[in-house]
Order: sequence, then structure tokens, then C-alpha cells
Amino acid sequence: MQKRDYDRIQWDISVKFYQDLLSCTGTVINLSEKGMCIESKNFFYPCCYDIEIHVPLKSRVFGMEAKIRWIRKPDVNTYNIGIELCSTPDCYMEFIDDLMSNDNQLQGQIEVEL
Repeated sequence: MQKRDYDRIQWDISVKFYQDLLSCTGTVINLSEKGMCIESKNFFYPCCYDIEIHVPLKSRVFGMEAKIRWIRKPDVNTYNIGIELCSTPDCYMEFIDDLMSNDNQLQGQIEVEL
């Protein structure tokens, strides 16, 4: 069994991600210090794997550079996309630390318009 470098936290938060002029939306289903898994119904296969992702954290929306590491299609209408974060603002790391120390008690407390 493969051990991950970083613990995953189950989550449910809407995000937008961009590649060149294409915009997609999705839901983060789990996240960690260095990555996340996004579930999307309107995903376009990228011509390159560098993207920008916008995540609402602590009443602000943060843009982060990321790379698509894997894409899975669990059913005909859904894509699961494994994302590696290339740049993480300090507030993202603080957010992850808060989640880890509060056992996900912060879930559902973030409502930011994307």
C-alpha cells in the first residue's frame, strides 16, 4: 500500500481552474499541503498540464499555480483530477494547519463567491 507524503483532508469546496483561455469549475474532494483532488463535470482535457487554480480561503480567493498529475473518469459525466500545487501562499498553509488541528471543524464555514 502506497503511503502519501502528505495527509489528505476530506473537503467540499467549489473552485475554478484555468488553462490558457479555458475555464473549468469543480469541487475539491480532498486536499493536502501540496495537492488536491478536484471532481469536475465540465473538464476539458488539457493540451498542457500547467494550470492556475482559484481557491476561496478565509474570505478571499487565492490563485495558485498547479500541475495536473493525473486524470480519472469514474463515470461518464465526472472527472477526478489530481493536482500538485506549485505555489502555495502562507495563508493556504495556515488553513491546512488549522484543518489538521481542528479535525475538519472549519468545513462549511467558508462562503466566498468565485
